[in-house]
Amino acid sequence: MKRVYCLYRVSTKGQVDHNDIPMQRIECRRFAEEKGWTIVREEAELGVSGYKVSAEKRDKLQLIKADAEQHKFDVLLVFMFDRLGRREDETPFVVEWFVKQGVEVWSTREGQQCFNDHVDYLLNYIRFWQASGESGKTSTRIKTRLKQMIEAGMYAGGTVQYGYRLVNKGRMNKKGIPVKDKEIDPTEMLVVQEIHRRALYEGIGTHTMAEELNARGLRTHNGAKFQANTIRRILLDPEYAGYLITAETVSPHLADLQIVDEETKRLTISLVQQRQRINDEKRKVSWTNRGHSMLGGNLYCGCCGKRLASILKKDHYTRADGSVREIVEPRYICYHATRKLNGCTGQQTYQAERVDQAVTEVAHLIFQSIKETPREASIALRMQNKVVQLLMAKKDAASKMDKTKRELDILSEEISKCLLGESRFSDEELSRMIDKKKQELKEAQKQVHEIAQEAESQEKIIVSLSQYYDQFTSWADEFDIAPMERKRMILSELFSRIELSRGYRIKIEVELNYRQFLEDVAPNIQLAV
Repeated sequence: MKRVYCLYRVSTKGQVDHNDIPMQRIECRRFAEEKGWTIVREEAELGVSGYKVSAEKRDKLQLIKADAEQHKFDVLLVFMFDRLGRREDETPFVVEWFVKQGVEVWSTREGQQCFNDHVDYLLNYIRFWQASGESGKTSTRIKTRLKQMIEAGMYAGGTVQYGYRLVNKGRMNKKGIPVKDKEIDPTEMLVVQEIHRRALYEGIGTHTMAEELNARGLRTHNGAKFQANTIRRILLDPEYAGYLITAETVSPHLADLQIVDEETKRLTISLVQQRQRINDEKRKVSWTNRGHSMLGGNLYCGCCGKRLASILKKDHYTRADGSVREIVEPRYICYHATRKLNGCTGQQTYQAERVDQAVTEVAHLIFQSIKETPREASIALRMQNKVVQLLMAKKDAASKMDKTKRELDILSEEISKCLLGESRFSDEELSRMIDKKKQELKEAQKQVHEIAQEAESQEKIIVSLSQYYDQFTSWADEFDIAPMERKRMILSELFSRIELSRGYRIKIEVELNYRQFLEDVAPNIQLAV
């Protein structure tokens, strides 16, 4: 009586839930009973793809191979041969390996796989080549359907982020089974918005944020405590701006799934990416918001150009009466200067309070200049040069187009003269000149069209400038009463680089987008103090 090992496999959890394994087990047991065989072991692989997962990474298959080497069974029985795998470059040789070990390989549907001649080898390869192709087709169909669902704004499965939940809204799948859709969880939404707001406006780090949420008794979907990585994923996930996203497809904007606006999401993603080690050269914000000084990631040594660090200088001295006074003073330090690295001969340390005060005064000058300039005047100033340039360009292009039209008309009149032999041009010369003028006319028309399009975009530019104006006035209103963390974030967004040199010489660079706005609205502000 032959000893039989049975191997069952399903690729997805859905197949497990639909009782595919019991079906395979029933068929294999029935088949073995008809043959008079004894099943001595059964192994099942749950959620293991026979196409994506190689044989060497399938634990159950490796266990069966080890037993085959020890001759613990005589027959390997599967429901269908594709349960052994669907890889044409691997599975045929797995089957052949078992046969060479003296193990018969059987399928309840396809019989025994033998290797008596070259035809058997060919059929064995063709079988798994077909299985591989079918798996590829299935993968393509699934990806296409997922893409269609995402494009239609339909939830297509996958992990539901913190801030959302799944609910039944009456949608059915093709089998008539209710499927759930994604919607905002009102309670969790407030936490997600708080995470974004505090990260962006206060510079709160992911570790600090997780600790604070856990201290308030908040937990994730699965009841676990928040970790720094949990917060980081929330800040980096673009779906919170109102999208459904797969690796290949992004849905249209879905207002009912938007928890934070797109600009907030863009800024928080940029903030988190700046704090990655790989982007340290681009960083403008501090690693942490727990510092005792106002400046951080955008502060540099004016000598060596390296970023300055913030430290607490602790000292003490004895008074005349014998009492001891301790001093704790925040300072900025250039480690390259203190350690004599890269030839830096700049000042080693700076009093943070003195530097912070000087930079704050520059910020006050900027805010005051904006507040003293009415919104309409500030936008008009910024737009004036652009409008003048557009008008001049449009006039020149229109003039050039009219001139080219006239010249083309004159050349066209020469055609009849040329036919009568009365023209001073030959037919070839005239043809070349007409073609050239037609090309010039086409280019002039294109230029006029482009200028018209740019003129139409001026409304968008005005909106953008209005946003800059609102940003500056908002900063001006909150800066003096804001806590240290918020001031630090405002200065890091406004100033892209601050350099400190000997004698407390400070050079300040304004962020490019704001700089262009300020050059017209407040051109007299001195940024070197």
